[in-house]
Amino acid sequence: MSNATGPQSLSRLLADVPAIRRLICDARSKAATQANPQIGESAELASTPALDLPPAVAAHTQIQLLPDRLILLASNNSVAQLLRFHAPRLAKAAGVADFQVRVQPELFVGGVKKAPSKPKSVVPQGAVEPLQQAANAIDHEPLSDALRRLANLAEK
Repeated sequence: MSNATGPQSLSRLLADVPAIRRLICDARSKAATQANPQIGESAELASTPALDLPPAVAAHTQIQLLPDRLILLASNNSVAQLLRFHAPRLAKAAGVADFQVRVQPELFVGGVKKAPSKPKSVVPQGAVEPLQQAANAIDHEPLSDALRRLANLAEK
């Protein structure tokens, strides 16, 4: 097999030169900032008109434009799957050839993971006495200990 030696796109040739790549990135960032003043120096393009997403997906997505790649950050796997569908169109609109979809739920919850809540008691108060009686009547020590622990989990 031979390698393809056809002409490359002009933007790809220019992007190979570091100084020109930086100029291209700056121009894209400036154009995105002018199109939407809410976009700052962070290069997030989530609400740029050219990169429209369905509202249900856009609420769970962050888009970052790097000099050579579009990074799509999703809050969960379902959103990531939809972004994989939209990614080629978004990359083309952003003027880059490569894209990457990542699932990062911590970006959408504020970065603070909640501690698991303590489970509520599953034993009603009326079941405590029968559990204690059964524990006292059973000769098998591990089973009677388990019944006593279960009785201690009752609502108080």
